[in-house]
Amino acid sequence: MKSILKRFFNKPLPNISIMGLDAGGKTTLLYKLRPSKVNQTIPTIGLNIEAAEIGALPHFKFVARVADVGGCGRFYSLVRYAMMDETVSALIWVVDAHDKDRLGESVEELATLLHGGLGKDENYAPGMPVVILANKIDLLPDCKVPETFRAEFEKLLKGRRFAYFETCFQDYTGLEEAFTWLKNEISPEAKPTPAPEKKPVEHVLSDMRSPAALSAKLETWLERAETDPTSADELVEQLEALDLPSWDHYTHLRLAYILLLKHGRRIGKDKIFDGFKSYIDKSGKVHGKSFHMTMTYFWVQMVHLGLAGMQDRNSHTLKADSKEEDDSGSLLEDDFAHFLAVNPYLVDGQLWADYYSKELLMSPEAKQGVQFPDIKKLPDVLVPRATVKREVEKWEVDSVTSTVL
Repeated sequence: MKSILKRFFNKPLPNISIMGLDAGGKTTLLYKLRPSKVNQTIPTIGLNIEAAEIGALPHFKFVARVADVGGCGRFYSLVRYAMMDETVSALIWVVDAHDKDRLGESVEELATLLHGGLGKDENYAPGMPVVILANKIDLLPDCKVPETFRAEFEKLLKGRRFAYFETCFQDYTGLEEAFTWLKNEISPEAKPTPAPEKKPVEHVLSDMRSPAALSAKLETWLERAETDPTSADELVEQLEALDLPSWDHYTHLRLAYILLLKHGRRIGKDKIFDGFKSYIDKSGKVHGKSFHMTMTYFWVQMVHLGLAGMQDRNSHTLKADSKEEDDSGSLLEDDFAHFLAVNPYLVDGQLWADYYSKELLMSPEAKQGVQFPDIKKLPDVLVPRATVKREVEKWEVDSVTSTVL
């Protein structure tokens, strides 16, 4: 694999990264510019990176790196490693102009890539030219893109070298103008910087779900759970008030744990669905995101599995400054740190990939309603102890093996 990377990325040609949300048309663009076979070099969890040497214009050849970006969260440092190292000359950001509902999401993902998020001060690769391609204009009335598209990106990219073009990849509309601008922005005399000797990209990306990485993440989460000053009741109140301190995988799991523990699955599940959807729709803190029914159902199932496997601990009491009782009349304990320690596999944010294909989970049907897995069946929460025991033992064995290796 290292030889393949050198073959593509060490050529005396400009390296250009082509990124954007899924279904924007990036692969179509690659095939239009280079009709022959695209070489898929690094298929990974969370990213689908391809590379190809293409000639967009006469006397302008470059190596293209293509990746789907969206919902990467904590993996953005790896996205940058793979797609925006010092050898990259420019960034092409593809936007589906026909899908206006995802404009905010596209802007947010680009902001996270370049600035660490909307409103952040970080400025990654400030000298890199950026091209925005508003694609699929043929699907719009009179082929006119709303002014909001250009305005959103102009505000985000103020102070950078960037250009905006309205395109249709199917008939090449706008592509000649876009690549002519790009060619002029890339100095023909500039020599590409040799790729430094470092850990191969595909190895780094594969480590995201390695036992060592998950073990380190578990330690961080345990420390966070043990020192978190926010009580269970306070966290639920913040969800209802649309004012959570963070909206990340840890917070999602802790809220699911609290609501299922306090109310049981039947009521707790509805409170999770309603609470999460309301927060996404109304808080104004989750830019461009939409409620994902199947993803939420999956994690409810996984948290319920962990709770059911700890049935012998039902004598807890809730230490969260709350006098609310559950249906049985007993107070419940907020012991999220212990819950994580007993169910360590929950820290794996990509756990869904063991059960769902990306095609199914990212489909509109999965976002709008619950879809069942197409890879393997979800664990049965009615007979959880053996299942949880197997998961934990497997996780521990893998961790030990990784440490030994």
